[in-house]
Amino acid sequence: MKVLLCLALCGVLAFAGSIRRAEFDAHTVLSEIDQHPFGNALVSLIAVHLSTNGPLEEIVVLLNQLRAGLTKSQEEDDENNRTNQASCEENIRNFQNQISTLTAQRNENIKLRDITQASLNVAEKDLRETINALNLNQQRLTQGQAQRDQEHNEYTNALAEHQQGIKALDGAIQLLNHLQSGTSFVQLKKRFERVTAELLETQKASRNGHLYSPLIQALADLASKATPEMIAKILKLFNELRTAFARDSQVATQIENKQQESWTSLKVDLETERDALQEKRTNLERQIEGYRAIIEDCNRNIEYLTKQLELATENLNATVEHCEKLSATYVSRNEERVRELEIIGRVLEFFEKRAKGFSDSVKQRVEGASL
Repeated sequence: MKVLLCLALCGVLAFAGSIRRAEFDAHTVLSEIDQHPFGNALVSLIAVHLSTNGPLEEIVVLLNQLRAGLTKSQEEDDENNRTNQASCEENIRNFQNQISTLTAQRNENIKLRDITQASLNVAEKDLRETINALNLNQQRLTQGQAQRDQEHNEYTNALAEHQQGIKALDGAIQLLNHLQSGTSFVQLKKRFERVTAELLETQKASRNGHLYSPLIQALADLASKATPEMIAKILKLFNELRTAFARDSQVATQIENKQQESWTSLKVDLETERDALQEKRTNLERQIEGYRAIIEDCNRNIEYLTKQLELATENLNATVEHCEKLSATYVSRNEERVRELEIIGRVLEFFEKRAKGFSDSVKQRVEGASL
């Protein structure tokens, strides 16, 4: 009976917000309560209780117990709310801190990636310029060596030509010296032929063959007429040409030595520059490889941190929504419970002050129902 009465009273309390606060008589209170289903059930229970001559004080006791239960529930709800609020604040703060940390880490990775990308661009530009400089250096080395080889070949050919010419001229000069010393042409005829043949061969091989033509003709003229004056004149021509060849060989050797010295110095400089450029290229390639690895790591970190940031934001939003629902539920229950306690207080007050009138009204309803 007490359990059913408690249930009925709960229904009444939910309906109690519509009850006026002004003074009212028992019939008015009963009529307003009776209009609500739970109020009707409560009145019926009270009627049954009174029909069995149950003491009205028992209803008062039950109402007091219900008020105590509501008060205790309110205290428990307050404590749970404090716990929930503290937990919510901590969870929200943790998620906010996590979002701040993730955002800072993501921004750091973005900044590092951008700085590294800028360094990579500079390094790649330096590498292209270094490769171009290496190609130019190699071109200069190749062209310089080719020019030096050509100059050396020209010097070697010229020197060989001069030496061959000097050899042929020495043979002719020696022959002319014999003629000048009194040896007859008949005795030297074979030597004349051999010297002439050597001069002709030298003339063919020489780039300055025209220089030999008058000398060869002069030797041929000696075969018909060899006077001391002629011999001396021709000997002078051969000595002058030999001296010119010796002088040209000396000048060519000096030029060759200077050219070789100049090329050797330039080659050393070019090779030094090449070695420095090769080392720079190696360092730049290593730097570029490192920059690219850093950028790849940053991109992976940014992708990971972005996903974690999205997850943390979702968790924060879900936590805020959950906490707001908890708070709204607490506020709603608290407001309802306050109204319920207020109604119980008024009902108890009414029972204490108007118990006799309320009891008579209920009895009249019972008697009317039996008729």
